[in-house]
Amino acid sequence: MVESHSTPVAVVGAGPMGLHLACTLRRRGVECVVFERGEVGASIEGFPPGMVCLTANHGMRIDGLPLETAGVRATREEYVAYLREVVRERDLDVRCRHEVVDLRLQV
Repeated sequence: MVESHSTPVAVVGAGPMGLHLACTLRRRGVECVVFERGEVGASIEGFPPGMVCLTANHGMRIDGLPLETAGVRATREEYVAYLREVVRERDLDVRCRHEVVDLRLQV
């Protein structure tokens, strides 16, 4: 079954860039909905277990929310947990298990 949603801005993907964009839009007063075909951070979950990110934590922060980890760099598991924390802390409207199959501009 295909559902229809109408929103001023649709962000496709609840990975780091999609969540960063949603936070930026919210700060600027723009309503948006984030659509994710899996769960928040699903693309990162596809990385090998225990993998350590190459970028230091301060370079991976979203919307000023601190990324605190056991080491200098986040593991895959720590970063996925962080992305989910961003959604909760910033109260983002993320629709998981919603695959986008078509987008239409309404003027």
